[in-house]
Amino acid sequence: MRTRADAHRIRARSAISTSSSAICSGRLDLIGAEVLVTGHYARIEPGADGAMELWRATDRAKDQSYALALVPRAALQRAAFPLGAIPKDEVRSHAMRTGARGVGQARSQDLCFVPDGDYAGFAARTLGERRGTEPGPIEDAQGRRLGTHRGIFHYTVGQRRGLGLAAPEPLYVLAVEPERNALVVGGKHALEAEGLVTEPMNWLVSGFRMPRGA
Repeated sequence: MRTRADAHRIRARSAISTSSSAICSGRLDLIGAEVLVTGHYARIEPGADGAMELWRATDRAKDQSYALALVPRAALQRAAFPLGAIPKDEVRSHAMRTGARGVGQARSQDLCFVPDGDYAGFAARTLGERRGTEPGPIEDAQGRRLGTHRGIFHYTVGQRRGLGLAAPEPLYVLAVEPERNALVVGGKHALEAEGLVTEPMNWLVSGFRMPRGA
């Protein structure tokens, strides 16, 4: 949990969108085990070079391959995701027939250690991190104040829901500015960009080449 919690401390401080599930999975350590089996909805298939690749689940609506984006490719050689080729409804029906534990429990929504969904409260109470949890202005691209947000910790670029604004067109978060504790919002067209800046890539398929000039 420490790694996932730290990811949320980083988000509160810097307004960088993080995936705590991916960061946690990226620390996968088999610790001498012959194979690690998990319930992720993802598949592992052999690539052109013979090494295993990470593929999306057959049930695309329940795919969880994104949560495994930072797993070292070498670890896939000794991992197995048996649910990846089975529709989730079929898995649930089978679990009910066999009386498996936890069938009737609420589904996990990313942060298993924050069951009430109050991420900002968790950051303040458990991590002692209040940055990103205080209300601040919501502005348009011209600097006009449109409303007040609940704390930038709750928002990420591209987000539409939860802004609490009434406007002629749907508004999206265009920028999160921690130094001003402000959100900048605008129409969907304003999200268009020719590129992005990211952390080092983790290639989980064979034969991929970065575009020239990237």
